[in-house]
Amino acid sequence: MTSPTPARKQAAAVRATAAAAPQLLKRQLTFLAAALFIVSLGYGALMPVLPVWLVPLSWTSLTAPHTQNF
Repeated sequence: MTSPTPARKQAAAVRATAAAAPQLLKRQLTFLAAALFIVSLGYGALMPVLPVWLVPLSWTSLTAPHTQNF
């Protein structure tokens, strides 16, 4: 009988680690999905207005009127 190859040893180690990893409970998965949904809604709502909020903070808004004629 031949000894296991490094790839087989690694695959066995991955299977053992996956078996030992705790599984998400249905309630935890529900909270995770809800949090992801809420964050994505906030991201989608803020992205259209973010440039408007950042314009007063940018240097280009201060220097653009002075350099338009050049």
